Amino acid sequence: MNKKRLLLTLLPTSVLVIGVVLAVYFHLNKPDGKDIIVAEKDDGTTVVMIDNSPAPAKNENSDLPAANVPELTEFEETENEDTTVTAKEKDTEKKSVEEETAPVSEAITQKKSVSKPEAVKAETRKAETSTPAAKKPSETTQSKAPETEPAETTPPVTVPPETEPPVTLPPETEPAVTAPPETTPPETTAPETTPPKPPREEPVAPDFTVYDINGNAVKLSDYLGKPVVLNFWASWCAPCRMEMPDFNEKHIELSGEVHFLMVNVTSIDTKEDAKKVIADNGYSFPVFFDPDAEAKNAYGVTAFPTTYFIDAEGYLIAYARGAISAAVLQQGIDMIR
Repeated sequence: MNKKRLLLTLLPTSVLVIGVVLAVYFHLNKPDGKDIIVAEKDDGTTVVMIDNSPAPAKNENSDLPAANVPELTEFEETENEDTTVTAKEKDTEKKSVEEETAPVSEAITQKKSVSKPEAVKAETRKAETSTPAAKKPSETTQSKAPETEPAETTPPVTVPPETEPPVTLPPETEPAVTAPPETTPPETTAPETTPPKPPREEPVAPDFTVYDINGNAVKLSDYLGKPVVLNFWASWCAPCRMEMPDFNEKHIELSGEVHFLMVNVTSIDTKEDAKKVIADNGYSFPVFFDPDAEAKNAYGVTAFPTTYFIDAEGYLIAYARGAISAAVLQQGIDMIR
């Protein structure tokens, strides 16, 4: 009896361990171009699925979400305290090193200032001893000056110049020149030209084709001109169903201002199950189906739910992986309005 009880108690634990080992094995040995999707059902059991949808074609936007697109999370990250502490320690170490080297540099400058005048004095003394005594100027001038007798000077004879009476001519009168009045040309204002807008850093949201509930083909580009909230979900995804009431409430509140595209990943779901989830809860937001995984592959979606926030010009502004609260949803909407 004790052995049976022990086996009954160890059986659920062993099953759980085997499930985790299989999930890890499938993740490490998954086929090329296929994704391992782990989802949790309502009863608490974990389901491991292999996405058999075709691999996305390579294009310039295949690396979405881009590195410069912020990811919205429930909690904002704070600055790392370790980096600030190390920066302060570096500043204090630098100041202490400068204070230690300051007395040494002052002693060197004092030594230089003291030694310089002594060298100057020694050079001046050497110059005084080497130069011979100069002779007096009076002795040299007296010995060299010859004896000269004064010469007789005769006064110059001056002849008065002949003067002629000046001839006066009448002044020539020139006619006054009247300059035309200066006229300033009318000012012409150049037409104002708006400078070209700098290129955007955000990536352009990839376009795709999905189908509405009536089977009509719809593109993402059909909704540009207004902000778009793009959400990928599945009927078997419990976190997807958990956030849907907030999406429906915002859709009703912002009707006509923001488009909500709730895309069901039909390639790994069923259209009937998706319709049942919408009908049972009475959601009014538009639902679209992605049977060929075109939209899912264009954005590289591997987790559900995933939400993208696209502005009116078609640029990808932010994204969020996993279920988000009403506050985070409003934060993403504020970034694209």
